[in-house]
Amino acid sequence: MTYTAMQWQTVNIANAGTLSSAVDLGRIYDMIQLDIPAMNVCSLSITVSKIPGGTYNTLGASSPVVPVNVGSFQEVFKIGGHQFLKIQCDNAQAANRTFYYRGIAI
Repeated sequence: MTYTAMQWQTVNIANAGTLSSAVDLGRIYDMIQLDIPAMNVCSLSITVSKIPGGTYNTLGASSPVVPVNVGSFQEVFKIGGHQFLKIQCDNAQAANRTFYYRGIAI
Protein backbone atom coordinates (compact mmCIF):
# COMPACT_ATOMS: atom_id res chain seq x y z
CA MET A 1 0.00 0.00 0.00
CA THR A 2 1.40 3.39 -1.01
CA TYR A 3 0.44 6.58 0.80
CA THR A 4 0.66 9.99 -0.85
CA ALA A 5 0.28 13.04 1.38
CA MET A 6 0.08 16.72 0.51
CA GLN A 7 2.06 19.42 2.31
CA TRP A 8 0.67 20.71 5.62
CA GLN A 9 -1.75 23.66 5.31
CA THR A 10 -3.67 25.67 7.94
CA VAL A 11 -7.30 26.59 8.54
CA ASN A 12 -8.92 28.40 11.48
CA ILE A 13 -12.04 28.30 13.59
CA ALA A 14 -12.46 31.91 14.72
CA ASN A 15 -12.96 33.11 18.29
CA ALA A 16 -16.61 32.38 19.30
CA GLY A 17 -16.97 30.26 16.13
CA THR A 18 -17.92 26.65 15.51
CA LEU A 19 -17.00 26.22 11.81
CA SER A 20 -13.79 26.68 9.85
CA SER A 21 -13.57 28.39 6.53
CA ALA A 22 -13.74 26.14 3.48
CA VAL A 23 -10.77 23.92 2.68
CA ASP A 24 -9.91 23.00 -0.92
CA LEU A 25 -7.52 20.07 -0.85
CA GLY A 26 -6.65 20.66 -4.52
CA ARG A 27 -7.80 17.17 -5.56
CA ILE A 28 -9.76 14.31 -4.06
CA TYR A 29 -8.25 12.40 -1.12
CA ASP A 30 -9.22 9.30 0.86
CA MET A 31 -8.38 10.75 4.28
CA ILE A 32 -7.47 13.99 5.99
CA GLN A 33 -4.93 14.19 8.81
CA LEU A 34 -5.62 16.96 11.34
CA ASP A 35 -3.26 18.41 13.90
CA ILE A 36 -5.88 19.55 16.41
CA PRO A 37 -4.97 22.43 18.75
CA ALA A 38 -5.92 22.68 22.42
CA MET A 39 -9.61 23.66 22.42
CA ASN A 40 -12.60 24.23 24.65
CA VAL A 41 -14.40 20.93 25.28
CA CYS A 42 -16.27 20.00 22.10
CA SER A 43 -16.79 17.33 19.48
CA LEU A 44 -15.24 17.72 16.03
CA SER A 45 -16.67 16.49 12.77
CA ILE A 46 -15.92 16.99 9.08
CA THR A 47 -18.43 18.47 6.64
CA VAL A 48 -17.98 18.02 2.89
CA SER A 49 -19.30 19.50 -0.34
CA LYS A 50 -19.21 18.27 -3.93
CA ILE A 51 -18.37 21.76 -5.21
CA PRO A 52 -16.68 24.86 -3.81
CA GLY A 53 -19.25 27.13 -2.17
CA GLY A 54 -21.85 24.36 -2.24
CA THR A 55 -23.90 22.87 0.58
CA TYR A 56 -21.72 21.21 3.22
CA ASN A 57 -23.00 18.02 4.86
CA THR A 58 -21.57 16.11 7.83
CA LEU A 59 -19.83 12.87 6.90
CA GLY A 60 -21.45 9.70 8.19
CA ALA A 61 -20.20 6.76 10.24
CA SER A 62 -16.97 6.34 8.24
CA SER A 63 -15.75 9.64 9.72
CA PRO A 64 -16.79 9.65 13.37
CA VAL A 65 -17.25 12.64 15.64
CA VAL A 66 -14.12 13.09 17.76
CA PRO A 67 -14.47 14.37 21.34
CA VAL A 68 -11.88 17.01 22.26
CA ASN A 69 -11.19 17.60 25.94
CA VAL A 70 -7.41 17.60 26.10
CA GLY A 71 -4.47 19.49 24.67
CA SER A 72 -3.40 19.21 21.07
CA PHE A 73 -3.32 15.86 19.27
CA GLN A 74 -3.61 14.36 15.78
CA GLU A 75 -6.50 12.49 14.21
CA VAL A 76 -7.12 10.94 10.77
CA PHE A 77 -10.61 11.16 9.26
CA LYS A 78 -11.81 9.07 6.31
CA ILE A 79 -13.28 11.52 3.79
CA GLY A 80 -14.04 9.07 0.98
CA GLY A 81 -12.78 10.94 -2.05
CA HIS A 82 -13.87 14.48 -1.21
CA GLN A 83 -11.94 17.66 -2.03
CA PHE A 84 -13.96 20.44 -0.35
CA LEU A 85 -14.52 20.37 3.41
CA LYS A 86 -14.92 22.30 6.65
CA ILE A 87 -14.07 21.43 10.25
CA GLN A 88 -17.02 21.76 12.62
CA CYS A 89 -17.17 21.77 16.43
CA ASP A 90 -20.32 21.70 18.55
CA ASN A 91 -19.16 24.31 21.10
CA ALA A 92 -18.08 27.91 20.43
CA GLN A 93 -14.37 28.45 20.98
CA ALA A 94 -12.93 31.03 23.41
CA ALA A 95 -10.07 31.92 21.04
CA ASN A 96 -8.96 31.54 17.43
CA ARG A 97 -8.05 27.85 16.81
CA THR A 98 -5.55 26.99 14.06
CA PHE A 99 -5.61 23.48 12.61
CA TYR A 100 -2.90 22.00 10.44
CA TYR A 101 -4.21 19.57 7.84
CA ARG A 102 -3.15 17.50 4.86
CA GLY A 103 -4.95 15.18 2.52
CA ILE A 104 -3.80 11.54 2.30
CA ALA A 105 -4.38 9.33 -0.74
CA ILE A 106 -4.08 5.55 -0.62
